[in-house]
Amino acid sequence: MMSRRSARVTIFRYTGKQGFFTIPPSACVECEITVHLARSISQQFPAGTVKLVIRPWWLCFWKVLWRGGWHPPIVTINGKLFSQGKVPDTSCFTEAIRDTLRQRPFITTCEHAV
Repeated sequence: MMSRRSARVTIFRYTGKQGFFTIPPSACVECEITVHLARSISQQFPAGTVKLVIRPWWLCFWKVLWRGGWHPPIVTINGKLFSQGKVPDTSCFTEAIRDTLRQRPFITTCEHAV
């Protein structure tokens, strides 16, 4: 169970293990960069405040479509769509997590890509 002041960042990526098959990282470079970016950003916060979950897009596409995401990499923060189809801007991503930890609403889409 997550504490009251925590952020759950979920990335739905196209690459990696997708059930019975594996898609190489070269198929979606943005997916791989987004995962690395999220890992480095989550380390900037105190331990246990940011939980990073990486899910296969092919196996969870219906969950993502329900939230409004359709183009990987799709990033949600506490179940709310944050970014899709591009690598989110580092400062925008960090600020969205910070706002979530402060229990403030964040901007739903990030205007800038890395």
